[in-house]
Amino acid sequence: MPKDLEMTNLHDALGAFLADWRADLPQPWHTALAEVSPDLDAVAPHLALQPGERIYPLRRGHGDPGAPAGSHVFRAFDGLAPDAVRVVLLGQDPYPALARATGRSFEQGDLDAWDGHVTKSLRRMVQTLAQHRQPSAGYVPNDSAWSGVRSGILAGQPAIEPPGALFDNWQAAGVLCLNLGLTLSRFDRDGTPANERVQPAHMALWKPVVREVLLHLVRRTGRELLVILWGGKAQAAFDQMGVEAAASAAGQGGRLAVVRRAHPAADGPTGNAGAALFLQLQDDPYTQANRKLAAIGAAQVHW
Repeated sequence: MPKDLEMTNLHDALGAFLADWRADLPQPWHTALAEVSPDLDAVAPHLALQPGERIYPLRRGHGDPGAPAGSHVFRAFDGLAPDAVRVVLLGQDPYPALARATGRSFEQGDLDAWDGHVTKSLRRMVQTLAQHRQPSAGYVPNDSAWSGVRSGILAGQPAIEPPGALFDNWQAAGVLCLNLGLTLSRFDRDGTPANERVQPAHMALWKPVVREVLLHLVRRTGRELLVILWGGKAQAAFDQMGVEAAASAAGQGGRLAVVRRAHPAADGPTGNAGAALFLQLQDDPYTQANRKLAAIGAAQVHW
């Protein structure tokens, strides 16, 4: 194999990719994360980055036309100082494509408007957001309902911002859209699906940093925090990190609220009866989040 086509050890590739990684963090986060680093030792030595494969989101200021404008590994932190964070929306990893990975959880970077191809996770989030903003509409998250929801949005009923603007507004409101794995890469060796090998490695790499972010936020004196855990992996990782115990130890247990939800890609029931039952048994996540915020004495978010 020619040298320029040889596979690269993923551990070494990540080490080079993350050189001077704090330089990409907004200044207010430097102190909060001064004592922590990504855990390169958690990346198994047998993992490889095959020819043409990339690690993404890219670094700040990359200028790559194949990546979303403004995207970078720490995009979720831009313009959002630690003291301004009110909600953490915790996902799993960036979408598995360079063109979609912005650096904010669940955001789809190759989408300019809701009439494009929307990923399943984001469709479900928008469907439940439509339910939150227009409760009488009776929306429910399943594929059969999406076309009607999208048609309504395009007609302004309910009014929902374009994709990028929606996430900008959430971030301006103090919502940190954070993934367990801040990076991802894809490959397939020996017939093993890429996601089964590489996703856990990236999550393990970033676990100390994500944990430190959460611990810093729950230890702030006199500040409330809501964490929305979307999916089983986010819930399990959150529990393993001991965040709730750390909040209690800091005397902040009463200021932390947690919402646990199925992953947005999970389907709701189909049919009118199923939709009615769904809405009776399960609030949309945004209404549930605002109730939790109110319960800990915090202002609600305009989702």
